[in-house]
Order: sequence, then C-alpha cells, then structure tokens
Amino acid sequence: MFAPMVIEGLTDRAQGAGDATLEIVCGDVVIRLNGSTPAARIAEIVRALTEVHGA
Repeated sequence: MFAPMVIEGLTDRAQGAGDATLEIVCGDVVIRLNGSTPAARIAEIVRALTEVHGA
C-alpha cells in the first residue's frame, strides 16, 4: 500500500515542541494524532481509511 506523505521542514516553533502532532488527511477528513503515536497504529488508521474511501 502506498500512502502519500507531506513532510514540512521544522520551524523555530516546531523544533523541540513537546506537543508535536501528526495529521492524516483523507478527502475532507483530517485526523490529528499525538506525535508519539506508534507507527503500527498509524498504519492501521491509514489502512482503514483506504478501505472505506478506496483511496
């Protein structure tokens, strides 16, 4: 499975931020996760969105 990803460069505000978040965007749906969310959980969410939306 391929999931496109956009990685933005760190800004002064983002560097060392304790409340870092990860956004998964699928159509009009945006899911914000804590930056420490395990990769396996992120993969489960992306897989589920792909199955539902056929992305």
